[in-house]
Amino acid sequence: MVHGTLTVLVTGIALVGLDEAGDGEVNHVEATLTAAVPVAVLARVVAPARGGDGPSPLLGRSPPGPGR
Repeated sequence: MVHGTLTVLVTGIALVGLDEAGDGEVNHVEATLTAAVPVAVLARVVAPARGGDGPSPLLGRSPPGPGR
């Protein structure tokens, strides 16, 4: 999920940059809202679940619990 979301985000930013370099007009509001979706997904995937004991998606291990 992390790598796929980052790929979508970087590709979208690159496409907006290429469109800026060309002759076409860029709708910056649409580009911002389109970039907000992968950022929200990335935040949801990376952020640890509240009170969860599951593995961390980045490190592959459980986060330390209280008192450790």
